[in-house]
Amino acid sequence: MPKDVVLSTKTFVISHLTLLLLSLAFFAGLYYILYPERFQAAVTEYSPVTKEPLSLFLEISSPEDDILVSDGNLIISGKTGPDSTIIISSALGDTGLQAGSDGQFSKVFPLSPGPNIIEISTFDLEGNSKSVTKSVYFTEEKI
Repeated sequence: MPKDVVLSTKTFVISHLTLLLLSLAFFAGLYYILYPERFQAAVTEYSPVTKEPLSLFLEISSPEDDILVSDGNLIISGKTGPDSTIIISSALGDTGLQAGSDGQFSKVFPLSPGPNIIEISTFDLEGNSKSVTKSVYFTEEKI
């Protein structure tokens, strides 16, 4: 039978630290194999923005700017963001309406004789706003 080997304190400590590190590595690998979703979620949750954010816009298709009309009722129409609120203002008064789900809107707006400065403003659900000003001259004489 072999004789018992006497280890020095230094050798004993190094061998136990090596066993401790190897067992930690083993259990960490086992945890990684048993629960891969915890490690993959950290990597796949990051998704960079690949498209530019949509911004509020306001396109007025009618009326054109600086026009002369002979009808006291002007049709104001255009397009903006879906479900946005539109406010149409002039010296004669203000009116409001809601854009459709496609962003289209149209409203008959009264004019006063002479020059009319009409401000069309839109507001989205986040509180952003955009305004366009149109000048319309209304004459009661037939053109």
